[in-house]
Amino acid sequence: MCYKIQYNINTADFINIRRNVGWNDIPYQLVEKAINNSMINISVFYKKQCIGIGRIVGDNVLKGMLTDIMVLKEYQGKGEGKLILTSLIN
Repeated sequence: MCYKIQYNINTADFINIRRNVGWNDIPYQLVEKAINNSMINISVFYKKQCIGIGRIVGDNVLKGMLTDIMVLKEYQGKGEGKLILTSLIN
């Protein structure tokens, strides 16, 4: 599969993927604030559909934490999560 990686996350994509994987809903405004306050954001696209996301949050000096690594259920188990992780840390 050929993926496109973008270094941003659309708020609606975040919410949709979160619902798809069965995580609880978070209000749109809080998601938007969280994304805007992240150190690094990654979105993975396949055929123009966002299929996965990931973020690094931290202090921008010493610490960063991987968080919200999510892949749509129908794409799980095919290496997309690994792609997100390697894109975040490289």
